[in-house]
Amino acid sequence: MKNRIKQITLICFVMNGLISCSQNKNGKTNKIKSYSEVSYNAEKQNGVIEKTKKSEEKKVYHYNEKEQLVKYELHFNHHGEQMVTSELYSYDKKENLVQTKKMNGTNTNTYNNKGLLIESIEQYTTGHFKSRGTYKYDKMGNTTEYNSFNKDGNVENTVLTTYNEKGNKTELLFYDASKKLSNKYAYKYNNKQNKIEYLSFNSKNELESKNTYKYDNKGNEIESLSYNYNNELKNKYTYKYDNKGNEIEEIYYSLNDDGTMVKEEIITHLYNTKGDLIKYYKQEEYGESNKTYNYIYDEKNNWIKLTTSINNALFYITEREYYYY
Repeated sequence: MKNRIKQITLICFVMNGLISCSQNKNGKTNKIKSYSEVSYNAEKQNGVIEKTKKSEEKKVYHYNEKEQLVKYELHFNHHGEQMVTSELYSYDKKENLVQTKKMNGTNTNTYNNKGLLIESIEQYTTGHFKSRGTYKYDKMGNTTEYNSFNKDGNVENTVLTTYNEKGNKTELLFYDASKKLSNKYAYKYNNKQNKIEYLSFNSKNELESKNTYKYDNKGNEIESLSYNYNNELKNKYTYKYDNKGNEIEEIYYSLNDDGTMVKEEIITHLYNTKGDLIKYYKQEEYGESNKTYNYIYDEKNNWIKLTTSINNALFYITEREYYYY
């Protein structure tokens, strides 16, 4: 499957929790204990890159030896006073995220004996109710039903999901508190299990929009077409990739009054040998823009300095400091 633009981060956000991503591009695990990140405005002075204004934010991520995020800190300046907020993450013996403590409240997750999330409860720091959700699954471990509840224990919303024999999601049904259908979404797939059609319906089961997708022989999406409720073509996207599956070109086409498609926007990307984005170029009707990224890496292949330029002008520098197990 295709790899869209790689975000410059070591944190992967996944359903049911947060996990640490501390593998470098050659697959070796770096066992990060913690790292901090600070950004600066930058400019060239007498041919030398100088850091000027420091960002008022500093982010710090802490991991356990199982590479799970256990603490996140945000240091910032508030009206001249240095402040720190933090988030704490706890896991059970099966490495499931069971609790998240934030400044404004706590989220607690419960799992079944298969390690599947069955209940998630959010509370404010006062202990008052914020939200509650429950999950049900089929024999394959796919989520088939989700219910959200209000503070009185009544169902506010229900989401029902259907899958085909390959485990691909084929239908999503959204119901309100009165158990009336509010939205419906349907999906179709090719014999390689790639999604080829997406349909959106309103509460009256009337078509609102449609999207179709095409892929290359590696499973990368190469074309996306969008249609309106009358099944009339609205716009098109096309994509190209390098031999590593990184997206290197995205073109957006809109529909002219005469029914022809015209290029509205072209975006190209370039990557270094480590797979990190080093150039972003955007061309559209009203002009063009580009961003370039230069990295310095430590001996474990994690970048410790990132210099960003916008339209060939130095913009900012981001620095990271790592501590390893």
